[in-house]
Amino acid sequence: MELVELKVKNFKSHLDSHVQFVNGNNVIVGENGAGKSSILEAIMYALYGNVPGRKIEDLIRKGTSKMEIQLTFRHNGQTYKVTRTAQLMKSSSKTTAKLHVDGKPTPIADKQSVVTQEIYRILGHDSNTFQNVVYIRQGEITQIFSHTPQVRKELFDRLLGLEKYETAFKRLGDPIKTLKHEMEQLSSKIEILSKDVAEIPDVQEELQQRKERISTLSEQIQTLKKELKTKQEAVRKLEKLKNELEATTKQLSERKGNFTKKKQIIAQEHIKLQQELSKQFQLGSKAVQLLIDHLQHEIDENKRSHEKITEEIKHLDTLNAKITELEKRHKDLSNLIKTLQNENETLNKQVRNLLSEKYKKLALDKL
Repeated sequence: MELVELKVKNFKSHLDSHVQFVNGNNVIVGENGAGKSSILEAIMYALYGNVPGRKIEDLIRKGTSKMEIQLTFRHNGQTYKVTRTAQLMKSSSKTTAKLHVDGKPTPIADKQSVVTQEIYRILGHDSNTFQNVVYIRQGEITQIFSHTPQVRKELFDRLLGLEKYETAFKRLGDPIKTLKHEMEQLSSKIEILSKDVAEIPDVQEELQQRKERISTLSEQIQTLKKELKTKQEAVRKLEKLKNELEATTKQLSERKGNFTKKKQIIAQEHIKLQQELSKQFQLGSKAVQLLIDHLQHEIDENKRSHEKITEEIKHLDTLNAKITELEKRHKDLSNLIKTLQNENETLNKQVRNLLSEKYKKLALDKL
């Protein structure tokens, strides 16, 4: 940072002062109380909005209620102008701040805290660093060379702000031990996790095998579903055939009943014919023989009809046996499908449990 210009109004002993800085070293001379240190404090206030150990009322010139400081400086090829004011109110104080860059009319920051943050961003150090490293207060420079080396070291440490670092280093003893202990514990956990990680390939291989088994079972289930669909279609056809056979059986039963009635009628007619034959026996053997042949023909026809009906009944019994066998096969297939579905559900549950246990174990190990 290169100082360019400082303007102060009503700041401590300065009523209205203007300081123009030149390249290189700048020396400010004057009698005690002339305001030399006030110029450095004005620079600090312009940059950071405060002077350590000073209140606002201590900075405003006695007899006035408002001060203004304007500082122009160059940094990294750009020119910045920061303006800060402070005014005493009845029970408080009011401050303002603005920061312009390269002479532009619009400020890049226009609030006290925002201006301070922006200057910190530009310069890279805060008020503590400025106070301890850049700015040495009046009287401290002579103290440095009038004391023993140990005292001078303590003064330099205080001037450079190194005391707090040494104190902090001493206070860090116990936390460092704690961190070392935690690092040892973490190392043990890492070793345990490394072993678990080494087991992961075996688990992955087992999972892969189970996935392949599940895939195989899924394919088998699909095949069985197709087979079941085929069997169900066959069962539907058999049920249709069964219904047709039941209808046929009913018809045959009705025909059998009709046949029995007809047989009874024929028997009755046969008795009547025999009786008629006895009556008409005298009519001649030839006529009788013709009548007997006719009756025998009818008896033969009825016998053949009875045999045919008997065969149809046997065929119906065979069909009923086949239907019973198909129903049994359908029941066996249904049981097989249920068994395969249960096995598939059991395998899926085992895989989920295995994955859940492994993830839980990994989560616990991470904790």
